Amino acid sequence: MANYSFQDPDIPDGLVIESGNFTQLFPRTEILKGKQLTISGGNFTNVKKQPGWTVEGGNWTQVSRCSHLHPHLVKEGLPACPVECSHMTVKDEIVLDGQVIDTIYEYKDMTV
Repeated sequence: MANYSFQDPDIPDGLVIESGNFTQLFPRTEILKGKQLTISGGNFTNVKKQPGWTVEGGNWTQVSRCSHLHPHLVKEGLPACPVECSHMTVKDEIVLDGQVIDTIYEYKDMTV
């Protein structure tokens, strides 16, 4: 299985793709534009299906990723999220003697 994560690989027109990782950083990223392909398997997270493709299988999830959960992806181009970003699911303030002494945040990647 080839790993083409975060790339737009140069693969031959007319290919039948049975496996491989074609994951992209951002939802609905266009790759392999203009190719006539048959896709029967593989990971195509955040890839936008193209008109010339026949899709018979694979993972086609679209995910908005949070940099708090994936700080290693910032170097790949994922923007750094603010503390209270759209991925925040819980904000729990720790109060002692009427004063907020800490805040705990929980985050979740979002399916789009």
